Amino acid sequence: MPKLYYPDRKSTVKVFSKAGNSGRVTVEGLKVMGHAVKTGELKCIFTGISTRKQAAVKNMPVPRKLRPRPARSNKLVQRIDLLTSKKNPPSQNQMTKHLRVSPSTIQRVIIKDLDKVKGLKTR
Repeated sequence: MPKLYYPDRKSTVKVFSKAGNSGRVTVEGLKVMGHAVKTGELKCIFTGISTRKQAAVKNMPVPRKLRPRPARSNKLVQRIDLLTSKKNPPSQNQMTKHLRVSPSTIQRVIIKDLDKVKGLKTR
C-alpha cells in the first residue's frame, strides 16, 4: 500500500522551496516544526508523485500524466495531416509502413490530434 503524504507537509515544503532553501535546510526546518520528513519524500512531493499515490490510497481515479507520447511529435502530426488531406489518401497500414510508427499511433493522431473522422475506403 502506498504511503500517504500529508497535505500540511506538502504546503510547508513548497513554502520552503519558494524561499530558495536546499533539501537539507528544508528537512531541518520541518524537523524543528515537528514533521519527520526524509529527502526522498521531498523528491516525491516536488515531482508530483505524491498526488498520484494519494489518489491510489484514497481509491480515487489516478490523474493522468500531462506529457505527450514521444512518437506523436508535431512533425509526425503534420505529415499525417498532409497524407490524409489528399483526394485519395493511403490506408492507415500504408502510412504505418511509410512513417515507421505503430497503427495505434496513426489512429490516435487522426482521431485525437487532427479531429478527423476515420472512414472506410470502398471500391
